[in-house]
Amino acid sequence: MPFEGILGGVYKLADWIYTIIFSDLLWVLCNIPAIYVLFQLLLADSISVMFPLAFMLVLLLPFTFFPATIALFAVIHDLNNREDLSIVRCYWHKYRSYYKRSVKLGLWLTLLWAMLVVDFVYVHSLFNGAIDYIFLSLIFFALMVTLHMLTALINSENPTVRILALAKTAFKKITSRPLTSFSTIFILIVYSAICLYLAPILLALTIGSLTAQLMTKADGSLVV
Repeated sequence: MPFEGILGGVYKLADWIYTIIFSDLLWVLCNIPAIYVLFQLLLADSISVMFPLAFMLVLLLPFTFFPATIALFAVIHDLNNREDLSIVRCYWHKYRSYYKRSVKLGLWLTLLWAMLVVDFVYVHSLFNGAIDYIFLSLIFFALMVTLHMLTALINSENPTVRILALAKTAFKKITSRPLTSFSTIFILIVYSAICLYLAPILLALTIGSLTAQLMTKADGSLVV
């Protein structure tokens, strides 16, 4: 017998929190290699150490971060339509079924982000931060494109969809609903900043699933 009234609301809230945290833990588990290298990179104190770690991180991301993230997006998408799914079973099924496509997409997106980061560091040192806002705007836009491409892959009915088609779908979504795209990314950035300041562990337990949840709602059912 389903719960009703206040008790029903509390139950739904608790179930939603459980889904967000448990799904995120699976995502973090699959990202352990990349997370370990990232922490070592952040702790590095010399260029001779930072460069090989950064190179290793770039190599890892397409094979760990992107498959794990796309699997998470797919799970959240399915959970929004069904309530009787096994999160673990669904996650591993999505991870395996999307792996090749997510690696292919991840290779292109990793290259894009590597170029952006390198250019930002170079331009920042060259102009002493005078045009940082231009690059930060580019990074913000790149983040919108990246997240929309992830959801476009999940929504795609074509198992051999091309990267260019995903990019076109992402641009179509951004241009057709710019306010929705902007506000979604802005909310995620503000939430991340608050969590980093108040409770970093909360960010690790929720950011992946919340991102997937917000992007799934924002993208609706746009099909490639």
